Order: sequence, then C-alpha cells, then structure tokens
Amino acid sequence: MPVEVRTIERRDMKDYLLASTTLEALREVEVYAKTSGVATSILVEEGDRVHKGDTLLIIDDREARLNLRKAEIAYREAKNALDRSKQMKARNLVSEEEFETVQLACERAKTELDEAKLAYQYTRVTAPIDGYIVDRLVELGTMVTQGKSLFRMAQFNPLRARIHIPEKDLKKVRIGQKVLLHAESEPSREFEGRVELISPAVDPASGTFKVTVRVDSSRGLLRPGMFVSCKIVVDRHEGALAVPKEAILYEGDRRYIYTVRDDTAERKDVDVGFTDDEYVEVAGDVSPGDFVVVAGQNNLASGMKVDIVRLDGKDAKADEKPRAGNEKNSDSARPHIDKTPREGKNPHMKQRVNPREHN
Repeated sequence: MPVEVRTIERRDMKDYLLASTTLEALREVEVYAKTSGVATSILVEEGDRVHKGDTLLIIDDREARLNLRKAEIAYREAKNALDRSKQMKARNLVSEEEFETVQLACERAKTELDEAKLAYQYTRVTAPIDGYIVDRLVELGTMVTQGKSLFRMAQFNPLRARIHIPEKDLKKVRIGQKVLLHAESEPSREFEGRVELISPAVDPASGTFKVTVRVDSSRGLLRPGMFVSCKIVVDRHEGALAVPKEAILYEGDRRYIYTVRDDTAERKDVDVGFTDDEYVEVAGDVSPGDFVVVAGQNNLASGMKVDIVRLDGKDAKADEKPRAGNEKNSDSARPHIDKTPREGKNPHMKQRVNPREHN
C-alpha cells in the first residue's frame, strides 16, 4: 500500500479567537474651505502623500490681496498718528482723551490688518495632518463656498480594526495581546496588530463585545477598507507535538492517526489540542521523529504493510526509503528521534490512558 508520510515534530502551537472585519484609518479628517471664491489651482490628487501645512488648493486671492494691502496702509497711518500723539502728549500738547482716541484707532487698524492677513491665508487650503489624499471633492474653476468640504484625508499607519467577540470569550482577551491578520489582497503575508481597546459593555442584541486592534501597516501594503481576518492569540503551547491536519482521522468522537514502523502501519488513538492552518496538536502514544501517514491512510488498517513513496514532501528513492523504527543504531534512519520514554510527550495536554494497564 503506497503512502505518503511526514515526520512528527514539536512546534509552538497557538489558540486563537477568530473574527473578520474591514480596516479603518486610525485618523481621518475632512478639509473644509474657510473662505469663498473660485478654485484657481489644485495642487494634489487622490493618492498623494502630503505633510501637515502643505498647500492643497488655492482660491482666487485677488480681492484678499487688495484688502490686505489697504489694511497695511491703514495700520501704517494709524501707527504714525499714534507716534506723533505720544510726542505731543509728552509735551502736554494733547489731552488724555485725545491721546486715547488715537491709540484706539491704531489698535483698531491693527485688528483689521490681522483679519486681512487671515482672510488671505484662507485662500491657501493646507493639510491639517500628515497623511494621504483619499478623496478630492472639488473641481478646478468651480465656486468654493465657506464651509464646503474639499478633501478627505487619512493616515494609513497605523490602521485600526474593530472586531466583535462572543461574550463567552470575554475573559480570554487582554490589552496588548498579539493579533495576526490576513488580507485577501495579500494572501501569502501575515500582518501583526495588538489589542488596544476592549469595550466594557456587551451588545445585548448580538451577545458580543467590541475589541479594537491597532494594526501595524508600516510596510504600506494595507489600506483602509480592506477586508481582513483576525486571529487573537489567547494561549500558546511551546514545543507541542503536532501533526499535519490531513493526518487526523475520525471514528465517532475518537480521533486517530496511522504511524509507520518497520514498513508497517499502526493505528494510534490521539487527543487533539490547539489547531492552526496546517497543524494539529496531539497527545498519545507518539513521539517526535515518528512517521505519520498523511496520504493513503483512508484504506489502512493496523498491521498492513506499506510502501513509503513520499517523505516530508519529497519523493522517497527506492534504495533510500526509510524504515522507521527499525534501524535503532542509525542516525540517518529518522530525521530526529526523541530518546525519552513514550509516555507523557506533551506537558500541555492530558495523556490518553490505556485501560489495559490498570487490569
């Protein structure tokens, strides 16, 4: 019977809480017009990265420049008048009341100058934060009114993911826990985040509580709106025995695998623990270095002779086929052999007890 086998090995296995959501910008702002006028120049487009203070758009500033010039002249005149009034006051040539009138006129002119400067500055629409232009909501040559939304900006690093976890798992989640994320647009990559906020209230309609995850997007591959699957790492077993998922067989509530020893298949009942995308944690009469059947096991039975055609994903040559458990003094017979007793292989899981040992 031809079979494919893999070597049982120790791996770090994690327990997860699974959820899916869409990514959000941690900070998103709209840029509004603070004055009215025609848009005469647009300096950025959607997707552009800008820094705080960069000019995004210019509104027709001709009237604002004229008003600023007039305010500058008026202030200069008022200031000269105040200087003369001070000299005359020092020689008691003007009354206190006349001096205060001139002084107030100068202050009024200074205020009007500041207002004119501000009105001119408002013709330059600038970025309020560092980030990316997500939406441009204005066209060149159109009339812009005060309060109109012109751009939408967002910061892409870090991002935020809001997920909802069943109420029964509330005690498993803690601030700072690692979260592994996978995006549909980058299926071969894994991204990391951390639990940042945990809502103290459970939604009575759904029976879930909200968890906010801060996501590192420094590589520039994630964007707001992307759909991601999230795995919150709630527990970890280091050095656990693990077999590929396809090795596990089921018989009612029992789970078992087939190992190969001396070219002979042997059924082993196992208990399973943590599971990830590829491996399952197991406990039972198995050891690191044992060969577990991952293909061809459906028609096997204990004691059947097998022919190993693939080992650890590679073709097994006829003159180099391993004979698991047969060459006790050969280091090349098995990639790794644990010389410890076969009982108690996984400290994280309760071991299956053989009832015949107690009869």
